[in-house]
Amino acid sequence: MSPTSEMIRIALLCLVAGVSLPLLVQLFLTLRSLQKVIVMFDKRLDPALRDLSHAIEGLRKAEPSNAASVIGAAALPALLAAFNAWKTHMAERASAESTTPTKDPTP
Repeated sequence: MSPTSEMIRIALLCLVAGVSLPLLVQLFLTLRSLQKVIVMFDKRLDPALRDLSHAIEGLRKAEPSNAASVIGAAALPALLAAFNAWKTHMAERASAESTTPTKDPTP
């Protein structure tokens, strides 16, 4: 092998190492941050699921008419919020369509 090809191989190896190491470090830091977020989310999720489980258990023990009123009371604000979000979206869409210039149909 000639010294020139050997120098090219060494230069390419240095280039690959120079590119790979920062990428691997960034991948490690990203995965570590993701792990911290998952641990934090897990700590918050367990009590929330426990509370939800207690609430569902209470609904199962309640009378059917009482359970329906509780579910209705919980569902009504959610439905109103969804309707308001839809109405806002439609209003924004209509205002966006009215501000876009329309082409004149006559040539």
